Amino acid sequence: RAPQPSLIHDRPPLPPPPPPSWRGAPGARVLARAMPPSKGPLGMPSLRLLPPLLLLGLAGGGSAATPARRHYLDQEQFLDAMCLDGSPATFYVRRAAAGASEAGKRRWVISLQGGGICQIGFSKHRTSFVHMFTNETIRLDNASTIVPLDCMDRRTSILGTSRHDPPEQDISYKEVISDDPAVNPVFHDWNVVFTRYCDGSSWVGFSDVVDPDCKDPDLQAGGECVVFHYRGTANLLGVVASLLQDHGMADATDVVLHGCSAGCFGAIHLGHLVQEMVPASVAFSVVADSCMEGATHFPWAQYNKTAQREAFQGAVHRAIPWLRGRVETGEADAAMLEALKEYDGSDPFTPRYLAARRALSSHIGFDPVGWEANATISTECKDFIVATLEMNNPFAAWLRCKGTTYGVAFSSVPLFILNSLDDNYAVSGAGSKDMEKCKQDQRCRDHRTLLSREWETQLEWAFDMRRTRKESVPLGAFIDRCPHHCMKWHELSDAEGATNAERVGEWLAAVRRWREAEVGGPALNEEEREATMRVTWQRKGAVFPCEHCCDRPVRS
Repeated sequence: RAPQPSLIHDRPPLPPPPPPSWRGAPGARVLARAMPPSKGPLGMPSLRLLPPLLLLGLAGGGSAATPARRHYLDQEQFLDAMCLDGSPATFYVRRAAAGASEAGKRRWVISLQGGGICQIGFSKHRTSFVHMFTNETIRLDNASTIVPLDCMDRRTSILGTSRHDPPEQDISYKEVISDDPAVNPVFHDWNVVFTRYCDGSSWVGFSDVVDPDCKDPDLQAGGECVVFHYRGTANLLGVVASLLQDHGMADATDVVLHGCSAGCFGAIHLGHLVQEMVPASVAFSVVADSCMEGATHFPWAQYNKTAQREAFQGAVHRAIPWLRGRVETGEADAAMLEALKEYDGSDPFTPRYLAARRALSSHIGFDPVGWEANATISTECKDFIVATLEMNNPFAAWLRCKGTTYGVAFSSVPLFILNSLDDNYAVSGAGSKDMEKCKQDQRCRDHRTLLSREWETQLEWAFDMRRTRKESVPLGAFIDRCPHHCMKWHELSDAEGATNAERVGEWLAAVRRWREAEVGGPALNEEEREATMRVTWQRKGAVFPCEHCCDRPVRS
């Protein structure tokens, strides 16, 4: 076999780096990329609390189901595919059982493991953030050994290396890829691929980072300088190429790219690259589970304009002392400080609002040094942000576009969203309190209700934007109000009694019919077109907590 061309080396080099003033506060470590990224920066990782071990995909438990077998990507053939520590990227395959339907034997679901993100030096440089509506300081704890937030810690964990991956793994406890039809009526008889997440970039990274002087003890291991390999994109593309080449997926009729949490980020942002790799006749789609997040200071669609305005004013107020200090040291333009001082609560897109936004984003122009230095994000989204907010800072636009609300709006493939508006981890919106405590606190319940309404409004904007851009490409969703993160597959129902899994199954059948029409089959009728675009809101507009939204459906 001929080696696959390097997915990094063959890409264009970076533009000239920004001025040194953007490289961070005095004393901050300066890192250099060992490999040149391709398209430009993405943005800083989202600040979110992270899921427990069960959601990582390597926890024990489950029934004595047919195990999936481990496969390593050949690093001589797939030159860029590796984990954070440089070990080979891995994936597990469970082929459809001999007794599966003939249709199931030609259908494939590729599930991307989740597990949050990491940052270099997280434990020293990031400990908290301020909540958008409550102004409460939310502490971020890096003490977890399950989901390390610091990349140095992560590189030796199951989320940073494949060195300890077992040769076989029972993945059936994860409901969406279970082989039990009672648990998983959609994918139980499909070929299943569980793709290990091990680079800390939510799958979208495509760069290496190293301390060029190798003097920082925090960036050394065993007396040697550590190279952080953010290769999520290369890992996924390598897995897909291997499945097509060596595992029979070239004969597939259906391919679903599924992801949970961080895997959901990857599925949304990388789906179009996977679609380009599979045959045109394949009914390809993305099922994205539990990664939608409400955006801060979202100007395009707002439920409570007063709350949004006050939140933006709070951000402006907090930024003034910081920017004043940068002006005094000559690191920032005095006009930016004046723009913040002059903001008077004006509505979005007015001159003073836009000037204040530009000032707030001025500090984001530093040269990014982690996985965000080169990530696969929509260029169309970046251009939209730059134009509508009149930004002269492309990196600030990338910061926005890494969010999954924008990822949905600017997606181009058949896409189904599974998400809770009360997601345990994506929304830290009730303060630092857990959901059960929040139910006992009226102020907390009010904040949760407000956040869910804002989120509904933002999701509607994203769906409308996507339909406007790609009016014929299937788009579906099941948006629920039960507090959970991933899981709950085939356990939540809508007003008609259909479960989330059943809605996904109906939509996939509609996508199959749509693909048939796209490659020359009979045109869709009106009912078939509507089936490709069905969005289900479990309890739209409900207050928190939503009564009965977590009830299991009654089945005869």
